[in-house]
Amino acid sequence: MSTLYLDRKGAKVSLSNRALCVQNPQQKPQRIPLTLFNRVVISCDVDLSSHLLSTLAQSGISTLILIPRKSQGRAFVLGDMHNDITIRLQQYACMQSTDFCLGFSQHLIRAKLLGQQRVLQHASMQHSQHKATCQKALKHIKEQQKKIMKSVGIASLMGMEGAAAHAYFQAYSQLFAPSLNMSGRNKRPPKDPVNVCLSLAYTLLHFEAVHWLHASGLDVMGGLFHQPLFGRESLACDVIEPFRPKVDVFVLRLFVEKTLRPEHFSTTEQACMLQKAGRQHFYHAYEQWAKAIRRLMRLESRRLVSYLRGYQA
Repeated sequence: MSTLYLDRKGAKVSLSNRALCVQNPQQKPQRIPLTLFNRVVISCDVDLSSHLLSTLAQSGISTLILIPRKSQGRAFVLGDMHNDITIRLQQYACMQSTDFCLGFSQHLIRAKLLGQQRVLQHASMQHSQHKATCQKALKHIKEQQKKIMKSVGIASLMGMEGAAAHAYFQAYSQLFAPSLNMSGRNKRPPKDPVNVCLSLAYTLLHFEAVHWLHASGLDVMGGLFHQPLFGRESLACDVIEPFRPKVDVFVLRLFVEKTLRPEHFSTTEQACMLQKAGRQHFYHAYEQWAKAIRRLMRLESRRLVSYLRGYQA
């Protein structure tokens, strides 16, 4: 099961006999059975009905709506929640335990930092000219990693994660061609092609987490490391943390292998944007890469349910 991307402005989408009918300007209509996908990503203005969105949700198909030219513009349409309310009750009980949240978060961030180290270790071997930079960042990340299990609260743990991320992105930025103007992580809006792709890939990964956590019966708003915040799917933010270094490798390959090039982007003083031709390349590459990630995300969601059920107040 894969993702259906609706990325042509003005497309008309309708429903007929358990299939989506997509009519694009100057193209032949497409008929896509609902059984061929379980996610929809809408990244431009299309014409569809609320009935269609409702049918998708009732069929267990999650929809991500990316609002053009909005740095935080996204919305989810999900299906019915899992019928077992006891899963969410147990989640809420765990959220009230400071010790449980800290223990969960320590293992979560430790896994993320190990992933960052693997990225830089591989880069150090593959790009000898950046070996010194990578080794310096590795040293800082390892120093933070040693402190993780000794952290006494979520706030201090976030500080360690932030310090490691700063060192990591200083080295990661050096792996890209100077013409891409990558000088560190920036967002809302991203200002260079690499950060555009990182933000889009993280958003799609977040969508994967929302989809599988929701399907597993968990409340995606109820975070354990990322504390609940109005309008934020904090538990999904938690779950994707160890997967972020995998995204970073995916984005690096897009540019190293020249799947994406500077001409696929438009840049102003305020922001950088991935153009339509570039999005087609990006989505195609993402779908190939995401196959393994989806299996892992589904497994991690189920493991989290078991982990929460094992908690005794």
